[in-house]
Parts: sequence; structure tokens; C-alpha cells
Amino acid sequence: MSGTASLASFERAGLWLQSVSRNRQLLRSLIVRNLRVKYQRSVLGFVWTLLSPMFMVGVLALVFSQVFRIGMPHYWAFLVSGYFVWSFTVHTLSSGTYILCEHASLSRNIAFPGESLVIGAAASRLIEFSIELLLVVLVVSLLHHHSVPASLVML
Repeated sequence: MSGTASLASFERAGLWLQSVSRNRQLLRSLIVRNLRVKYQRSVLGFVWTLLSPMFMVGVLALVFSQVFRIGMPHYWAFLVSGYFVWSFTVHTLSSGTYILCEHASLSRNIAFPGESLVIGAAASRLIEFSIELLLVVLVVSLLHHHSVPASLVML
């Protein structure tokens, strides 16, 4: 019985991937639109996406290392390594749920797979996260290790 159920789930996954593949132009347009709309009216653009979390990490590092006196050496590196991943997860989940409500009338009027909206929102956030992660890894490796460690090269 479980073999039949797993075969059916593979078939559904295959049909879903075909649907997404057929609508890849729509998906590409959604990703570009999401990125363009986010930075359209921002003076600093993508730089603000990096500055805002870095200010937050700076405040958290200051509070927890100076006020609460957490005895962890290089606490800022610990915060930076986890904050951007946490921020990516929170923003992806919130934008994925919000976009379904935001485009409810569109999905009722035009026939297209609704998951394209969620995948587009998640993919645009993934692009931002990849750039953020690259910069964070470089900053942590240069400021914390004073060089690029071998483990980073392997990554």
C-alpha cells in the first residue's frame, strides 16, 4: 500500500514540476517584478536590504555583549551568522502567505497555477539572500578569521 502511495506522490510531483516548467516565463516575470517593486522607491536600493539587518545585528551585539554581558567571544560573528538566515526564513514565509491574499482577484480572473505567485516571491527573496549571504561570509571571514578559511573555500 505504501509503495502505491509513494508512486502517486511522485506522479503528482512530476505533474507539478511540468506545470511550473510550462509557466517559467510567468515565474521569471514575477521574480523580476518583485525585485523591481521592492527597490523602486528606495533611495538606497539593495544597500538598505543589507544596512537594516546590519544595524539590527549591531544593536543586538551591543545590548547582549555590553548590557547583559554574555561571555561569548566574538558574539557579533555568532549573531551575523544566524540573523540573515532567520530573516530570510521569516520574510519568505510572510511574503508567501501575504501574496496569496494580495493577488486573490488575479487568480480568480486569470487561469494560471497559484503556486507560481508563492514560488516567485520565494525565489526573489532567495536571490536577495544569496547576495546577502555572500557578503556576510566575506565580512565574517575577513574580520573574524583575518583571512578566508579553508572551510569557506570548500563551501
